[in-house]
Amino acid sequence: MGKRILLVDDEPLILKGLKYTLEQDGYETDTAVDGQEALDKFFSGVYDLVLLDVMLPKVDGLSVCQRIRETSSVPIIMLTAKGEDMDKILGLEYGADDYMTNSGGARADSHRAAPRRGTRRAGAENHPRA
Repeated sequence: MGKRILLVDDEPLILKGLKYTLEQDGYETDTAVDGQEALDKFFSGVYDLVLLDVMLPKVDGLSVCQRIRETSSVPIIMLTAKGEDMDKILGLEYGADDYMTNSGGARADSHRAAPRRGTRRAGAENHPRA
């Protein structure tokens, strides 16, 4: 069984491209199209990585990141069209492990974001703490 990744974006084409590419590379994926759905799925499942857009309906990506960080140290990569330095700083301060600007290259982004051996934080947990 491959690593499990939660993909969160409100753009269907981005989700479709990431999902296809990651599944072709042997990863299992779940998708969410808004922040509330992302939180619901995250707290009811076990994930090895979260790819998270910043600009989401219902609950924004920064808030999703912050709420996940309250109970879990699963790696979170912010994947967004917002490329301003302040946006990157905020994403990292809210608990993201990395911040990638999506320039439309879903395949390249998915390879950069895919979990690699030894990249998890020391003592990181894959799921929320009870």
